[in-house]
Amino acid sequence: MNVTHIAVDTMRAGFATPQDHIDAIRSFREDFMIRTKGLTHIHLIVRDIERSLHFYRSVFGMREQFKVGDEMVFLHTPRSKDLITLHEDGDAADVAGTSGGIAHFGFSVVDGDLEAAIKEVKKAGGKLLERGEHSPGAPYAYVADPDGYVIELAID
Repeated sequence: MNVTHIAVDTMRAGFATPQDHIDAIRSFREDFMIRTKGLTHIHLIVRDIERSLHFYRSVFGMREQFKVGDEMVFLHTPRSKDLITLHEDGDAADVAGTSGGIAHFGFSVVDGDLEAAIKEVKKAGGKLLERGEHSPGAPYAYVADPDGYVIELAID
């Protein structure tokens, strides 16, 4: 953030000086926020682990990090530290594909080719649900994996 932005934000926020504004930001960050390294993983109950493995590997190039028995596998996206846990749990199969209040999770498409990404989703057994623009020049698509989990694909 440059000095001009700090000064404008300082005036809008009602601080006397830019330094007061900076001190308030630092205080907020240190006193009120849990410090994390970001979201680490998402755990998905799936009906068929092999089908889900095929989907996430084919569409996102995800790689297996480790397995727990035959019913759980941890995948990571190349060039990132995120994890998706796929868990085939016969006792919870009825909740596979339901969100429990989470509307979707998302991936940022690196190469900017949303059309190619949608084609890969369909080819791997998923489907396109919706597409549009969050704002001019910021396209997105909502797709579903084979279990019905909604995934947002967005261009940064």
